[in-house]
Amino acid sequence: MNLSGMDLTIGGESYSDVISSLQQKITFESSLKEPNSATVTLYKIQLEQYQKLEKKRVQKIALQAKCVSVFNPLKEDAAQMQNKIKMEQFDLGSSVETFVQHAPDMVKGQAGTSFSHEVSVMRNSVVEASGMCEAVT
Repeated sequence: MNLSGMDLTIGGESYSDVISSLQQKITFESSLKEPNSATVTLYKIQLEQYQKLEKKRVQKIALQAKCVSVFNPLKEDAAQMQNKIKMEQFDLGSSVETFVQHAPDMVKGQAGTSFSHEVSVMRNSVVEASGMCEAVT
């Protein structure tokens, strides 16, 4: 059983040779004139166990294939998201840099004078308040 180019050894080695051999042994023992029922029963038990192991192996391969089919698109989405975040960080950094460079020009004129005055008033009130705090303590 080959699943379109998949490496079947991922789930472990195939038990098909062992299963085939046990089936031949069961057929041979059963066809004897005096078949040994204990031996045939033992072969059947072994066959059943190996068939279960083979089924689990194939299920494991199918599960791994399903995981890969889910993981690959998620991996691509994560890479795209990471690139988007990097671009947004770069854009934000550029915006801040532009703002800082143009800030002195933005406070020129009447608005700049008003802004400067308000900052001075605020600074003076903070200095006054800190002086009062020192006087109280």
